[in-house]
Amino acid sequence: MADVYHFIHVVDKNLKISILGIKSAHCFIQTLNQTELSLWNVSSDESGTTLLAKDWLAQNEAVIAVCAHAEAEAHELNFGQYEEVAPIKILHEATRSEGGESEKRQHKRLRVRLNVKIINEKKKFEACTRDISLGGLMLENPIPQDFLFQKNKIVVSTTDNSFHFEFEAKILESSTRGTRIMFDNISPMHMKNLQGWLCEQDESFKEELKKAS
Repeated sequence: MADVYHFIHVVDKNLKISILGIKSAHCFIQTLNQTELSLWNVSSDESGTTLLAKDWLAQNEAVIAVCAHAEAEAHELNFGQYEEVAPIKILHEATRSEGGESEKRQHKRLRVRLNVKIINEKKKFEACTRDISLGGLMLENPIPQDFLFQKNKIVVSTTDNSFHFEFEAKILESSTRGTRIMFDNISPMHMKNLQGWLCEQDESFKEELKKAS
């Protein structure tokens, strides 16, 4: 039975990810940059020890190398009995949206279906929003694991293309309930356009903007 590895963000304790198997955990860690390696703690059900991601990586490099060698031999012999490297086997995600009710409703949400394109270096995925706010948007459906834990270009537009904006995001959560994407890396110009469009759809967004200013 593969071990379960728990990743908890050092700053935001509500950001938690549980991943099945050492190589899946290693695959996730490889998506982190040097700064992020110092912002995630890693523990496992088996060891119970908590380490920073960078220290966990150094400690487990030898074990991961042995697993990779064994898997290569298994494929050569057509056995395929070893744990997959990808897709990452995520068992559970808990993010800011799973906090208290006041935290979940920090921003007013507008229920609207907008077209969304998620693009990375290898693939493109199209979806629709369930709702949108000044802080982020919710997709109606989960996204493929190829788009998790890496930088994606997000393009959002109305069905008639009369309004659109774009931004970059690293998506850390996707489930059967949908996919929440935060506007953490959006240009001032696109954010200003989004604010104006939301206020046109519902004037109560003007009050939210006043409170935030």
